[in-house]
Amino acid sequence: MKHYTKTEIDVPRRIVRLLSLTGISVVVAMLVLTIWMARTVDQIALEFYQKMVANAIDDEVNDLSLLTGKDTHNGFGLRWVVTGDSDAVAQNIGTTTTQAEHFDLSYIFGADDQLLYAFEAGGIQSDLGLERSEVTQALLDRVRAAPLTPHEVFTAFVPLDGELAAVAAARFTPVNTNAAQFGEVPVLMNVVIFDDYVLEHLANHLFLPDLTVSFKGSSLPSSVHVPLINGSDSATIAWSDPEVGQVLMIRSFGALAVVCLLTGLGHIVVGRITMRLARAYTRKSHEARNDSLTGLLNRSGFEDALDSQAVADALELNRLAVVVLDMDGFKGINDTYGHAIGDIALQAMSYRLQSIVRRNDIVARLGGDEFIIIVIDDNPKAIVALLTGRIAEAGRKPVELVEGVTALVQASMGHAVSKDGQDMRSLMMAADHAMYDAKTAKAFLNDAQRGDTPTNSVETGKAMTPSVKASA
Repeated sequence: MKHYTKTEIDVPRRIVRLLSLTGISVVVAMLVLTIWMARTVDQIALEFYQKMVANAIDDEVNDLSLLTGKDTHNGFGLRWVVTGDSDAVAQNIGTTTTQAEHFDLSYIFGADDQLLYAFEAGGIQSDLGLERSEVTQALLDRVRAAPLTPHEVFTAFVPLDGELAAVAAARFTPVNTNAAQFGEVPVLMNVVIFDDYVLEHLANHLFLPDLTVSFKGSSLPSSVHVPLINGSDSATIAWSDPEVGQVLMIRSFGALAVVCLLTGLGHIVVGRITMRLARAYTRKSHEARNDSLTGLLNRSGFEDALDSQAVADALELNRLAVVVLDMDGFKGINDTYGHAIGDIALQAMSYRLQSIVRRNDIVARLGGDEFIIIVIDDNPKAIVALLTGRIAEAGRKPVELVEGVTALVQASMGHAVSKDGQDMRSLMMAADHAMYDAKTAKAFLNDAQRGDTPTNSVETGKAMTPSVKASA
């Protein structure tokens, strides 16, 4: 019969639980890491697109500024405007808008801010009816109010019929003139409207699904704000977030699921293998330390228990006692009923000892029908008297070993209590001698039928334990 301790039983289970928790933790960590990476990628992509959209808008404004400066930074443009050469203005300046379609609208204002020419993309000639004062006036005021700086181009964003427009304005630069004359020169103003076509072109260039303009503001993170000319308002250019990280996570979900599944299965397989190995190790360890018949500690396990710190401390403080037991009449049971019945008698004695001793007491079968108990207590002498009394009392009750076979399972007992300077070996020898003295006393009393065979103590030398009587 094998009796495993709770710790021995729990060790494989704890290993499996630990591996299972480890597997679950790994899978959860992988999922959390994947989600974190997806969000991080989304955040990086958002910042990247914000910079790219802002740069694309700046590029459009820079192109507008460069082309505006090109048409104004020569003396010919000023000469054509001042002399009223409409054909030259239309052919050399107006065609930039009407034919090349670099701009949506172009205006030329005289020194008195009167509109002289107006062109639109796809048009044929100047049409003063194209003037949009809500677009031109604010920037024109800014140009006139600025210091007289040659080759300077002014830019701004303005709303135009629900759409965003970029405006660039510059004075026509004379070849030779003084500052006073320079302040009176005409002004060229070009307009680019960010309509659906332009926004679609920019979105395709940036690999974005779309771009939209709003003047009501937006709380969307996937947007950039463009300040308007009045300085207090701004336009918002927003786009549908491509959610690159989410897309990558979704596309990698299959592979991630396989990895998680393999990780989980791997931990389950490893857990089962480890549990079997742990059980095998526990079984071998138990068999090496415990008696296979009774489940008590064997001699090897008993010696390991004696090496514990608790036993060493109790021996040093005289808090330890040893009780040695030898079954009475065991040879007769074996000879009469056979070894199988003898084994049952040993198991009965083992069960009795385990039910009587305390949890912290050490019980072992040293071999044959010899048992030993180690008692640790502040008053070991009193505890030994209590335990041996209970063992003797239990021995007076017959035990049915098998059907039809009943016997008194008793034992002769001797004990010794530790003293100053005494080691474990001498203490066990003293208890062993006390037990054999009890056996010898039994031979002289010769009263087995009455069940009064004594035990002995190295302290008193008096009979303490009744004899064992076997009956069929």
